[in-house]
Amino acid sequence: MKTASLLLLRLLLRIRASNCYGIFSGPQDPGLANYTGSAPSTILDVCMFVNRAADGYPPLLQNFDPAVAAVDLGLEYIRATKLLPDHILLNMVYVNLGPRCSKDRSNALQWALKLTDSGIKCRVFIGPGCTRAVEGVYDYASFLAVPVIALPGDGIGPKARLTDYEVLSRISVTHTNTAYVILKFLALFNYTNAFFAADGSDEFYNNMLAVTSGIIRAASPTFQYTMKFTSLQTDGLKGQLHDLVRQIAISARGELQNNLTILAFRNPAIVRAKHMLAYYSTTGQA
Repeated sequence: MKTASLLLLRLLLRIRASNCYGIFSGPQDPGLANYTGSAPSTILDVCMFVNRAADGYPPLLQNFDPAVAAVDLGLEYIRATKLLPDHILLNMVYVNLGPRCSKDRSNALQWALKLTDSGIKCRVFIGPGCTRAVEGVYDYASFLAVPVIALPGDGIGPKARLTDYEVLSRISVTHTNTAYVILKFLALFNYTNAFFAADGSDEFYNNMLAVTSGIIRAASPTFQYTMKFTSLQTDGLKGQLHDLVRQIAISARGELQNNLTILAFRNPAIVRAKHMLAYYSTTGQA
């Protein structure tokens, strides 16, 4: 118990930094911390672009702070298991791109250029979480011929083939995987009509809708007409949900169970949507 408490305290001290934009301190390679300079070594700059939640902003799905412990343990694992030779050291550079996903692709690119100007030579980019930021970083990384490990980079590739991103690696479940899971579910239960509604004010769900709609519609010629995709905004959500329920009622000819409805929202909007759909399924009234 004492050991666990000390570990938690150490992690909290490592992430104690302001939520302002720019470079902040985070977990470092234990090998670099113990480096004395007496033996020849190669120090590689690892540039990690992240987003951090802040008070006064909407919930951030890509918030880096809960993942700090995993990064810290990963760096210790590298040394404990000798995954890297002792003379290869990692200098972790952390850049906070802010508490929200910016529509400006140049924001992340500007920070990448600032690192270069300050003498930091990024040998790999990790992150960021927001798709537009990944696109900005990718352009620069491809120019430098260094890899980008996206976290998650889920919206990359909806308008171009993923194979066109030669230096991109995505280590998480992507929206493409989500689309194929939905297709298998539709086939398993013989659904021919479905409604997909996503939170258009949230980049994660907006990208999910863009990617999944293209893949699902291309899976069958009839899906162009029977699979309906809509983007809803959190402002005025109640009225939009009423319209959605009416569309479902028309399509189902009074029987909601004949349709599959998939909702992708942040709480508490998803709760209100579920309640409205449940009310219609029992009363038949929109």
